[in-house]
Amino acid sequence: MNTRKMLVGLLVACVSVCLSAVAEADIIGYWQMDDAAPGTTATTIASEVNNALLQGTASGATRVFNADVPGVGITDGLGGPAANSGNTASLQVGGGGGVDIPFDSLLEPTDFTIEFFMKADEQKQYPGIVEKPKNGGTSVGPGVTTWGVGKASSEQAFIRVDSTTASNRTASIPGSTADGQWHHFAMTYDSTTPRFTLYRDYTLTAVINGHYVDYDGVSGFGFGNGPPPPGSFYPYNGLMDEVRFSNTVLQPSEFLRAVPEPSTLAVWGLGLVCLAFYGWRRRGR
Repeated sequence: MNTRKMLVGLLVACVSVCLSAVAEADIIGYWQMDDAAPGTTATTIASEVNNALLQGTASGATRVFNADVPGVGITDGLGGPAANSGNTASLQVGGGGGVDIPFDSLLEPTDFTIEFFMKADEQKQYPGIVEKPKNGGTSVGPGVTTWGVGKASSEQAFIRVDSTTASNRTASIPGSTADGQWHHFAMTYDSTTPRFTLYRDYTLTAVINGHYVDYDGVSGFGFGNGPPPPGSFYPYNGLMDEVRFSNTVLQPSEFLRAVPEPSTLAVWGLGLVCLAFYGWRRRGR
């Protein structure tokens, strides 16, 4: 491990010690994309939680780990503990592929939050970023998408829901996502309302009210995928990182946060302050 990575790990650890942590959510799956060194072709994508059930399979012409990341560390919420103290890679997908997560009943929670970081290429199509399709089974409503986050041909992100009563319920956000920047997106579902929401960079941007999720009991989900069946989107081209699926409705303060790469001097300074603070706390016990 080089000096910079050690310092970054120290910074993220200090954030965990020095700041108050957000209560940990019930995480179903968390795919960090750090399975191999940048430049390596991806074959499987491990989940930090429930990997025996939810390990992803990568496919497509382009599925390569990339050194471009939204942050060198990831925290669990604003000022929360480290979720990923050494974020070394993202996943670049394209050419008709993505990552497939096999079906398990864990993927059909009563309420949920799906979140991720993405850096999108310009496509002018309707690519799917994350999607849970439906293919008959026990579903009762029309359509082929249980829920999904995609992009419109104008590069605007949107959510699509094929609910128990209607298909192709959508809500879009303003502005292009193909701007050469990393963005955090989160989609939530609250069964009591019912209500689907989409957040971009921790700001609520789109809402679908009055539609209940329509699970089919047979379909997994994927990211970067498109048809063939049963999905409704084109394949996505771009980078993805830190896909996390939780069985609760998280608030923006609880979403994953990227820790930007600081200067070495700043990290050393903060690290020394945090270590001193930690030592003071231990002596005060």
